[in-house]
Amino acid sequence: MRTVTTVALALLIIGPSVVFAQDTEALRSEFRAAMNKSASLTANASYRTRATVEMGPTSSTTEWQPYSSRVVEFAYPDSNHIVYTSRIKGEFIQIGKVTYQTYQNGTWVKSEVRNESPITNPAAAIGVGGPNFEFSRTSSDGFDIFRIVNNPEPGTKDFEKQIVTWTFWFDAKGVLFKHDSIAYNGTNWVRTTEVYEYDPTIRIEAPVS
Repeated sequence: MRTVTTVALALLIIGPSVVFAQDTEALRSEFRAAMNKSASLTANASYRTRATVEMGPTSSTTEWQPYSSRVVEFAYPDSNHIVYTSRIKGEFIQIGKVTYQTYQNGTWVKSEVRNESPITNPAAAIGVGGPNFEFSRTSSDGFDIFRIVNNPEPGTKDFEKQIVTWTFWFDAKGVLFKHDSIAYNGTNWVRTTEVYEYDPTIRIEAPVS
């Protein structure tokens, strides 16, 4: 029987962003514990990522404009399949050391890489060491939500544009199902959102020539 953990309903409930009206201070260890729990619950689980990239005039804007999107499937231990769904068109498949790539003309190009690309769990640890990281935590409709802000050193030029914010959503079981980041790229503010679906039926195969 097929079992798919999906979060479309959750996105409808929460929306694209969350207002932390009653944040409480979340210790670094609590965030790491949440990530470790999710990684343990989904160990060696194949999954799908739906990623969207948006541009905006400020980090707190409500007028984000779509820039690009992609869907990526990961099948353990070493296969992935990327489909670019907006802005650029094309697909990329890697199975072990063999890759296949196609662009808008639909022709597949096969090649080999030196090393395989082991699949990384969505809750793999990120670097959050150092005094410049601020942690906050809240809950909404049964979801546990962490926000992490990386502040530059005091006195840094264009201080506000150097701030990077990440938000992580965990479901009632403790599984990470959504993550976004907001950062300045030198021209615009960029919000990247990734939604995770854990799906044991994912199979990645070489394209038919």
